[in-house]
This record gives sequence, C-alpha cells and structure tokens, in this order.
Amino acid sequence: CSTLGCDSTVYVIDSSRTGIENIIWNKAVEENLVFPNPAHDRINLQASFIDLLQEIRIYNLEGQLVKKALTPQMSVLGIPAGIYLVEVQLKDQRVHRQKLLIVD
Repeated sequence: CSTLGCDSTVYVIDSSRTGIENIIWNKAVEENLVFPNPAHDRINLQASFIDLLQEIRIYNLEGQLVKKALTPQMSVLGIPAGIYLVEVQLKDQRVHRQKLLIVD
C-alpha cells in the first residue's frame, strides 16, 4: 500500500478523442466489430464504423494474410473452416483484432 491506498487500478486519461467517440469505440471493442461470428459465407462490419473503414484483413493462426478487403462486407467463401484473426484498420489508424470462427 502507498499514500494513495491499496487499490492497484490504473486509470488512463486520453484527451485526444471525444468522450462519445470513445464510448462507441469501447462498446464496439467489447462486442465484435465484425459479425456474424461464427461466419459461414461472409462477414460484415458494424454499421457505426463503415465510414471509418480503411481495410479488413483475415490472418490464419500462423500469421499469414488469407484475405483482405476495402469494403465493409467480405466473403469468406473458399477459406477453409477454422479459427482466424480478423483485423479491422480504421482511417484514424485504430486497429481492432478479434478471433473469427469460419464454419462449413
């Protein structure tokens, strides 16, 4: 414990963005930016991030790029069933990564 108490919580204040944008971003990160998950034939970007999209990329578990798109909807047909990492790059340089399960 210190003079500040025994709580080890760290608080970070980011003044570079507006609070409303951060709330939307944090909610999207808690959920999935890309859906449905598991995916069968395509994935979609959440509507609130469509205008911010720069690129969507899918990587296999070895880190190899499997597919990429510049549109908010991407076909996953032809990608073997399995677990992948989907990466969403936004125009403001934020990057969100999430696991993606592709099923037959």
